[in-house]
Amino acid sequence: MTNRFEEGPEEKTPEPKTLDIIKIEGRWAQKITPSLIKFLDDNSAMQIDFNDYKMIRSFRSSPVSIIEKLFGEKIGDAERKNIHWGPEQDRYPHLKELVEVFGEYVKK
Repeated sequence: MTNRFEEGPEEKTPEPKTLDIIKIEGRWAQKITPSLIKFLDDNSAMQIDFNDYKMIRSFRSSPVSIIEKLFGEKIGDAERKNIHWGPEQDRYPHLKELVEVFGEYVKK
């Protein structure tokens, strides 16, 4: 009789919803499509497979407006300007503050 440990399938990394804000490798980003994020500091985009990353912290889908108060994390004014909310954002710019912040990720 052989006692072997067989590893099961790796657990899938939790993924944010489209338009959620995440912190990835120390930078704030927004999920644009299922496999594309846009960094808020310079608007550069990156293809992503969330299974290549590990979620190390949850922000519990809290709105941008209270992240600093709840978690001590600051999303700068320049980064906030680059948050996309929808076609109404020009008319109602304050709605960007209601975009949800999902979690923080690091490369596995």
